[in-house]
Amino acid sequence: NIVEPTGLGGICIMRRPQYSHTRQSNTGEIRMTTKNMIILASVALILMYSALLYKVHTFVSRLDVPNHEPLIVIPIIPFARPDQDLPTYLQPRPVTPHIEPFTPEIARDDNPEIDQIVDQSNQLKFSGHLNESLALLDQGLLKYPRSDKLHTFKGGWYFDKGDFAMAEIYYRKAFEINPKETLYLMNVALCLSNQNKALEAAGIYQQVYNRRKDVWILLSLAETLWKFNNWTDHSFYLNEIIKMTRNQLDSGKQASINTFMALHYAFDAKDIRGIAASSSNATFKDVWSRGKSSSQRVDFPPKPPKPAGSKIVVGYVSYDFHLHAVGVQVMNMFQHHNKEKFEIIAYNANDGTKAPTNDWVANKIREGVSRWVDIGTMSAFQAAEQIYKDNVDILIDMGLFTAYARMDIFTLRPAPIQCAWLGLASTTGGYWMDYVIGDPVASPLQYEHAYSEKNCDDASQLSHF
Repeated sequence: NIVEPTGLGGICIMRRPQYSHTRQSNTGEIRMTTKNMIILASVALILMYSALLYKVHTFVSRLDVPNHEPLIVIPIIPFARPDQDLPTYLQPRPVTPHIEPFTPEIARDDNPEIDQIVDQSNQLKFSGHLNESLALLDQGLLKYPRSDKLHTFKGGWYFDKGDFAMAEIYYRKAFEINPKETLYLMNVALCLSNQNKALEAAGIYQQVYNRRKDVWILLSLAETLWKFNNWTDHSFYLNEIIKMTRNQLDSGKQASINTFMALHYAFDAKDIRGIAASSSNATFKDVWSRGKSSSQRVDFPPKPPKPAGSKIVVGYVSYDFHLHAVGVQVMNMFQHHNKEKFEIIAYNANDGTKAPTNDWVANKIREGVSRWVDIGTMSAFQAAEQIYKDNVDILIDMGLFTAYARMDIFTLRPAPIQCAWLGLASTTGGYWMDYVIGDPVASPLQYEHAYSEKNCDDASQLSHF
């Protein structure tokens, strides 16, 4: 074997006539062995790995992690229970972010006119006049710049629009004016959580919970910690949340926990019905109080039975008629309705600000229904009026207690028969919901006592038809 320099950065290539790859050059024939090919490939892999590490370092350096909290990458253990013993290097670390102490209250504006401004702004907001609602709050702040109430409602305006950074600014200002109101600080933490600033949010929740032992605060703290994969005191949080919620229900108070969230905890069927009823009653009271204060129509009397042979009008109400688990599941269903006997209306509750309204899933649903009606920007009263005018016979809620659902519309009962289906395997707890469409798996009959809705074993009970 003859060793010849090749000019490849000082690397020498062995000449071995047999078992080699060749190439022709002006200076003669150069041969490379399999061994040296492996060496060159290894060098290339090392260079690629170094480049990957550099990109990872660049990405990590851009993460929003406080300087005093070093980033820890925790490997995922398949099927590991949060409360099982873990090696020391895998155990979660406590969250101890720096939080500014409570500041003393400063002079603030307090005038009955502020309440009037807030009420008028809310009416404009709920009726879809968002810009006018914000303008009214701005006018109020010009007159009452130290009103914590106006600042927090302006923060709420931005929060509903999804601008959490701006919402945080106004919530902080409200708390600066009135530090006795811990709700303002809770809103700050919620904004931080929505901006993926989990450490700061958890620290604020902990600070508030130390001052005020409330299940809602504990829920927010626990959820934020678990998002950050911190399972410290996991069992304590679970047991405390269940105990405090049951105390709320036993004392007749509204449950702080949402029904959707409660299904992820160790509540029993009786608890779930109580939590659902608590939430539904709160929605009902809110809608009817707003209706009375703004002179909106809240009474939709039953219409006379339809003539024989008339089509039955079925309306589906959902925010999720797009690329979403619900939308994908039902997009091919609507085309199979018997259009000779039924008119199918899709009431789209998506206003387009957080999810598309015209993606391929939405278009597929449009093809399968008789009519598509956008109600995303409508108030509960406007949507109920539209449904009532459409002569809907059966109105189906596909959201229940999930995000952006429109159960508020159903509290006004714009249809003679109202059902819940698909969005959540739970009772609604509301007397204005007649049925839950389920099956022996999602809603076993042995848990009938846990449902506020009627048990309809056969179609003969639908006397309206």
